[in-house]
Amino acid sequence: MLTNDVRKNIIPTPLQVLIYFDQKGFSEAEAINFYAFFDSNNWVGKKGSPIKNWRVKASEWMWQLQKKHSYQRSKRKISRY
Repeated sequence: MLTNDVRKNIIPTPLQVLIYFDQKGFSEAEAINFYAFFDSNNWVGKKGSPIKNWRVKASEWMWQLQKKHSYQRSKRKISRY
């Protein structure tokens, strides 16, 4: 039995996204960017299928941010030498 927002294809509220990003240590601005991006795409993934679990997409979004931030930080270190 599935309950509440664990059910498939549940679109989160902006507040749910803000809370989730805050719990994971990410900024409000990033939460807003995430929500705006997927809301503008009607919560549909790259292949046209509905997003079944927005938290998975949020985690992927956060991972990409960390990866990008790590790359920029290492690039700055290299350019100093």
